[in-house]
Amino acid sequence: MTPVEGYSLTEQFLTMLMSVISMICTIPPLMAMLKLKGEEKRIILNIY
Repeated sequence: MTPVEGYSLTEQFLTMLMSVISMICTIPPLMAMLKLKGEEKRIILNIY
């Protein structure tokens, strides 16, 4: 990381860390939603 005027290296690092953690934290809920959607689709296909 290159230093940016007005922000310390610590602030830049924490911002980057929070961004990465937030991206990682979105994966499990997304997988759960897709799994539920797949199950619903399978149930609807079995009915007809």
